[in-house]
Amino acid sequence: MLIKDIKVYPIQTPLAEPFYFSQGWVHNRGAVIVEVISEDGVSGFGECLCHGMQPPLLAASVINNCFKQYIIGKNIFDTEVIWEELYNIARPFGQQGIIINALSGVDIALWDLIGKTVKQPIANLLGGFCRESVRPYATGFYRTAKGNYPEDILSEAQRHLDSVSVPATFVLSVCSR
Repeated sequence: MLIKDIKVYPIQTPLAEPFYFSQGWVHNRGAVIVEVISEDGVSGFGECLCHGMQPPLLAASVINNCFKQYIIGKNIFDTEVIWEELYNIARPFGQQGIIINALSGVDIALWDLIGKTVKQPIANLLGGFCRESVRPYATGFYRTAKGNYPEDILSEAQRHLDSVSVPATFVLSVCSR
């Protein structure tokens, strides 16, 4: 089964409260939804997370202007071949950041398309389920303009704990330069 088309949908939304991290102030969160469409009309979807201050239009442009021409007409089951070809095409531009984000969105969409085509969970296609549960992980603890530290960080940690029913064996380490 061949790939007929690939579409990208950049999305971005302003944050209610901008935050600061090592790269600077972040005012928006964005991503690119990637749709790979087979010749049978089945669609697989993936996501390119745009980290930090990365505008989603950059990853969308990489897919549309660099990757798309090499994807159309390929067999949907050739995930490794497609990944290697796209990686090698993009390697001169860097092996991290926007290039890899764009490639990951295409790869996820291909696996979703294959799972839908063969009517199997993607975990089965990748060798089976390897665990019964997943340990919770909370990302956050960013600085904000109106922050009160370390009290706000401790309060945020407690909210994360309360939201997932984690035992009280939680340890928080706060570092400052």
